[in-house]
Amino acid sequence: MLITTRKKIYVKKFIFIKLLKNQINRFNNKNTVLELSGKQVHILATKRKEYVKSAIYCANSILAYSPELTIIIHTDEMNLEVFDSKFKKFVKKRQVRFNVLSGDMTWQRQKMHLILNEMNLNDLFSDSDIFWNGPLPECKKALIFVEEPEKFEQDPYATLSNLCGWEEKISMRMYNTSVVSLGSNINKLEFKLNAEQAWDRIACVLSMNDFPEIWKPKILRLIEQIAISYAFSKLKKEEFELLKDQDSPMDGSIAESYYLGTTFNWD
Repeated sequence: MLITTRKKIYVKKFIFIKLLKNQINRFNNKNTVLELSGKQVHILATKRKEYVKSAIYCANSILAYSPELTIIIHTDEMNLEVFDSKFKKFVKKRQVRFNVLSGDMTWQRQKMHLILNEMNLNDLFSDSDIFWNGPLPECKKALIFVEEPEKFEQDPYATLSNLCGWEEKISMRMYNTSVVSLGSNINKLEFKLNAEQAWDRIACVLSMNDFPEIWKPKILRLIEQIAISYAFSKLKKEEFELLKDQDSPMDGSIAESYYLGTTFNWD
């Protein structure tokens, strides 16, 4: 899809205005005596240097409204030095920590591993291109950003779901994984098993000779989202919450995404 220069300029202007707003909020809160809560927010910023800036803006927006939280930025050696220089004072206060990842996994695999294996009870994952416009939720229940209705009624997802045999067992729904928490109320081991099995099943279907080649890149780009959506679809409705009922880019809500990867066609 051709992305116009005007749209790119609009996204950059949006980022600047939001960053200025969050700096003002942080200034207003600078005299607050911090008591770190123990809850952690995880941000993934790896593979692309462009995600460094967005992760910095995301972290600033979190600290503006929830300075008692600890942020863990999962990054790689290439980007660590930049992050370290930007967060020196927060590192001193133990508000920001870094986890250096090896480069042998795709970012999709890194993201799923982070959500399933690295987060403690009530921790929260946030995509790097999210702006927070208020205090973060408590996450006592499992939480997911927003549902993307009717996505599995369209190809290539409808064909994928059919070949995976999911519709015979559950009502498969797609969820946007820009924000995820597993809370403290679900069986985390069972959730992890369901997500891993879904990933393996997707990989198996993609290896079939009769699965259209033209669809494979689209599925691979969202493979962790589809796998985690499957695990959420296996939960009862009362076991988790949606952070938002509906979503659109830069909509001014509690957590708004500017969808960097989609806007700029990044893999």
